[in-house]
Amino acid sequence: MTSPGEFGIEQAIRAVLEDELGLMPLREWTIPGTAYRVDFYLPTQRVVIEHHGAMHDRPVFGRQAFEELRAADEAKREWLAKQGIKLVVLKQAHVNSEVRSSKLGKLAALLRDGFDDEVVEI
Repeated sequence: MTSPGEFGIEQAIRAVLEDELGLMPLREWTIPGTAYRVDFYLPTQRVVIEHHGAMHDRPVFGRQAFEELRAADEAKREWLAKQGIKLVVLKQAHVNSEVRSSKLGKLAALLRDGFDDEVVEI
Protein backbone atom coordinates (compact mmCIF):
# COMPACT_ATOMS: atom_id res chain seq x y z
CA MET A 1 0.00 0.00 0.00
CA THR A 2 1.33 3.42 -0.91
CA SER A 3 1.07 6.22 1.65
CA PRO A 4 -0.03 9.70 0.53
CA GLY A 5 3.55 10.95 0.98
CA GLU A 6 4.94 8.12 -1.14
CA PHE A 7 2.29 8.62 -3.80
CA GLY A 8 3.13 12.32 -3.97
CA ILE A 9 6.87 11.78 -4.37
CA GLU A 10 6.32 9.04 -6.94
CA GLN A 11 4.11 11.36 -8.98
CA ALA A 12 6.75 14.10 -8.68
CA ILE A 13 9.54 11.73 -9.80
CA ARG A 14 7.45 10.60 -12.75
CA ALA A 15 6.81 14.25 -13.72
CA VAL A 16 10.56 14.98 -13.71
CA LEU A 17 11.35 11.86 -15.72
CA GLU A 18 8.57 12.12 -18.28
CA ASP A 19 7.64 15.79 -18.52
CA GLU A 20 10.93 17.52 -17.81
CA LEU A 21 13.40 15.02 -19.27
CA GLY A 22 11.24 13.19 -21.83
CA LEU A 23 12.19 9.76 -20.44
CA MET A 24 9.95 6.72 -20.33
CA PRO A 25 10.43 4.91 -17.01
CA LEU A 26 9.18 1.44 -16.21
CA ARG A 27 7.28 1.74 -12.92
CA GLU A 28 7.50 -0.99 -10.26
CA TRP A 29 9.93 -2.99 -12.42
CA THR A 30 10.61 -6.51 -11.14
CA ILE A 31 14.25 -7.57 -11.27
CA PRO A 32 14.41 -10.65 -13.52
CA GLY A 33 14.65 -13.94 -11.63
CA THR A 34 13.85 -12.33 -8.27
CA ALA A 35 10.88 -11.13 -6.26
CA TYR A 36 12.50 -7.70 -5.89
CA ARG A 37 10.93 -4.63 -7.42
CA VAL A 38 12.34 -1.16 -7.96
CA ASP A 39 10.40 2.08 -8.09
CA PHE A 40 11.55 3.24 -11.53
CA TYR A 41 13.79 1.74 -14.20
CA LEU A 42 15.12 3.65 -17.19
CA PRO A 43 16.22 0.85 -19.55
CA THR A 44 17.79 3.09 -22.20
CA GLN A 45 19.88 4.89 -19.58
CA ARG A 46 20.39 1.73 -17.48
CA VAL A 47 19.42 3.60 -14.31
CA VAL A 48 17.15 2.59 -11.43
CA ILE A 49 15.57 5.23 -9.21
CA GLU A 50 14.38 4.31 -5.73
CA HIS A 51 12.70 6.47 -3.10
CA HIS A 52 13.67 5.46 0.43
CA GLY A 53 11.62 6.66 3.35
CA ALA A 54 12.44 6.30 7.04
CA MET A 55 11.83 2.54 7.08
CA HIS A 56 15.06 2.06 5.07
CA ASP A 57 17.09 3.80 7.81
CA ARG A 58 15.53 2.67 11.08
CA PRO A 59 13.16 -0.04 12.38
CA VAL A 60 9.88 1.82 11.90
CA PHE A 61 7.90 -1.44 11.63
CA GLY A 62 10.05 -3.56 13.96
CA ARG A 63 13.56 -4.99 13.90
CA GLN A 64 12.77 -8.06 11.77
CA ALA A 65 11.03 -6.06 9.04
CA PHE A 66 13.92 -3.58 9.05
CA GLU A 67 16.54 -6.34 8.70
CA GLU A 68 14.57 -7.98 5.87
CA LEU A 69 14.26 -4.65 4.05
CA ARG A 70 17.97 -3.93 4.46
CA ALA A 71 18.81 -7.39 3.08
CA ALA A 72 16.50 -6.82 0.10
CA ASP A 73 18.06 -3.39 -0.54
CA GLU A 74 21.54 -4.91 -0.52
CA ALA A 75 20.49 -7.77 -2.82
CA LYS A 76 19.05 -5.23 -5.27
CA ARG A 77 22.26 -3.18 -5.19
CA GLU A 78 24.39 -6.26 -5.84
CA TRP A 79 22.22 -7.43 -8.74
CA LEU A 80 22.13 -3.98 -10.32
CA ALA A 81 25.90 -3.58 -10.01
CA LYS A 82 26.50 -6.98 -11.65
CA GLN A 83 24.28 -5.91 -14.55
CA GLY A 84 25.97 -2.52 -14.92
CA ILE A 85 22.79 -0.70 -13.94
CA LYS A 86 23.29 2.47 -11.90
CA LEU A 87 21.16 3.25 -8.86
CA VAL A 88 19.92 6.63 -7.66
CA VAL A 89 18.35 6.65 -4.19
CA LEU A 90 16.22 9.59 -3.12
CA LYS A 91 16.26 9.55 0.68
CA GLN A 92 13.39 11.12 2.63
CA ALA A 93 12.33 13.21 -0.39
CA HIS A 94 8.72 13.33 0.82
CA VAL A 95 9.54 15.28 4.01
CA ASN A 96 8.42 18.69 2.73
CA SER A 97 8.09 20.59 -0.52
CA GLU A 98 11.45 22.35 -0.17
CA VAL A 99 13.33 19.08 0.37
CA ARG A 100 11.36 17.43 -2.43
CA SER A 101 12.11 20.24 -4.87
CA SER A 102 15.82 20.22 -4.05
CA LYS A 103 16.16 16.45 -4.41
CA LEU A 104 14.17 16.35 -7.66
CA GLY A 105 16.34 19.15 -9.07
CA LYS A 106 19.45 17.11 -8.23
CA LEU A 107 17.89 14.02 -9.82
CA ALA A 108 17.11 15.90 -13.03
CA ALA A 109 20.67 17.30 -13.19
CA LEU A 110 22.19 13.84 -12.64
CA LEU A 111 20.13 12.29 -15.40
CA ARG A 112 20.67 15.21 -17.76
CA ASP A 113 24.43 15.46 -17.18
CA GLY A 114 25.23 11.79 -16.51
CA PHE A 115 27.20 10.29 -13.63
CA ASP A 116 29.90 7.67 -13.11
CA ASP A 117 29.10 6.26 -9.66
CA GLU A 118 27.31 2.91 -9.37
CA VAL A 119 25.15 4.27 -6.54
CA VAL A 120 24.20 7.88 -5.85
CA GLU A 121 22.23 8.90 -2.79
CA ILE A 122 20.43 12.21 -2.86
